[in-house]
Amino acid sequence: MDVANSQHLTILVSLLETCRPCHVHMGLPCGTCSRAREKPLPKHLQHRRAPQPLRSEQHLEGLPSLTGSDLLKVQMANSLYKAAVVILEICRRLGCCITIENPLRSWLWMLLAHYVQLTGNQALIEWYANLECVMFDACAHGSDRDKRTKLLATPDVFSELEQYCPGDHQHASWAPYQHNGKLCFPTASEAEYPTILCDRIAACVLKFALSRHIVVSQAPKLKALMKLQLGQQSIKHPPLIPEFKDCFSGKTVR
Repeated sequence: MDVANSQHLTILVSLLETCRPCHVHMGLPCGTCSRAREKPLPKHLQHRRAPQPLRSEQHLEGLPSLTGSDLLKVQMANSLYKAAVVILEICRRLGCCITIENPLRSWLWMLLAHYVQLTGNQALIEWYANLECVMFDACAHGSDRDKRTKLLATPDVFSELEQYCPGDHQHASWAPYQHNGKLCFPTASEAEYPTILCDRIAACVLKFALSRHIVVSQAPKLKALMKLQLGQQSIKHPPLIPEFKDCFSGKTVR
């Protein structure tokens, strides 16, 4: 779904309120908030047009000089960030564990705080202010590069992720390069989370769930779900027509 679309956002809010998820993670796109746009290209690439800054501390919602596609990008990103604040309020009310991820120096952090303040919702403002800031170097969790990352998260759940580069390994280069005549930036390849980081975040969420006495079960595989949609029974997913009301500890309850 495109949560920047108001109709899609309404559907997502309904899903959240119905399903009441244990954990919600927001890996918000940071393209328009990236501080890497402020860095000049290497000398051998300075004949190419570098991406220009789109925001500043004085103009978090976009520089007044923006036009064309840059202006459209910023407007679409702002709509998404405002939708994120709506989702945060739902998470606050439902008591969900939450994580928001972005580069440490991203303009997103100041902008998101700005949008939270604009709601005038004092309960949300106080809840947001009390979220824990967890910082780490991505290479300490399996990345090839030393990206300094920040999580804004439910307090005391993800603290163990705060790890920094031990300095015992080499990092992949951040330098832009040309490929097939196109200017490429390594920042794009860092958008995907390393498996190690995903496993460690999941472990933190599992501890949180168990502390709240939430029963955690492994999600069925895609193949089993497809069979379920076709009406084919499998021991890997619940029965199509359950025989019992509930099952626990090897006993049955009718």
